[in-house]
Amino acid sequence: MEVKGRDSESKEGGKNSLQEHSGLLKEDGDSLQKILVVTVGDVTRRFRYHPRGEIASNVFEFEVSSVANQGRIPDGGYVGVNEGLPRWAVLAAAGGIPITILASFILPYIVIFILSGFKAGRSTVAQRAWMMSWASSGQLSLLFFGLVVLGLPHFGLSTFKRAPGDSLAQTCILHVVFCSVLLLLTIPAIGGLITVGQMLKEFGTCSLAPA
Repeated sequence: MEVKGRDSESKEGGKNSLQEHSGLLKEDGDSLQKILVVTVGDVTRRFRYHPRGEIASNVFEFEVSSVANQGRIPDGGYVGVNEGLPRWAVLAAAGGIPITILASFILPYIVIFILSGFKAGRSTVAQRAWMMSWASSGQLSLLFFGLVVLGLPHFGLSTFKRAPGDSLAQTCILHVVFCSVLLLLTIPAIGGLITVGQMLKEFGTCSLAPA
């Protein structure tokens, strides 16, 4: 989308002069008007600026989102969904997030305790280590990606463009760290899945005894 600002025509020396440039152009004089020219593809529309408080019947409101594909939030911008929500909803969400995270860390071990009582049985140390590391890697993945979303809301593997204000070295280090952590968190999951397959194979199959 191309956005340009253009003032109205003014007469100078008996000739009409027309000025056009990026942004909004202020006119001198009593009749101050700001014209916003918006071009999307082959369609061009012009909008007249109304100051706050002077609301016309047919008003178009333009909002520029701070969530852009540039790797970081612009200066002065923010990301939030609290606008229009009642205070109790905001407080419930603020308290519900840490409770949900805490429950996600505790509940898996409660289920394991109910099923096994934390008794080794005939399992080996390696099997128990792979299974517990599998459960822990899933929890660490939740924590890691949650921190990435909070700290870098625009970060993604599909976007390798250098963010404005960030050096190329910082961008490369960020992606190397992200890919390394992602690889390390994947290893326990794959190892745990293989271990489960081996345990099921060793256990064999079950069949009902004849009545």
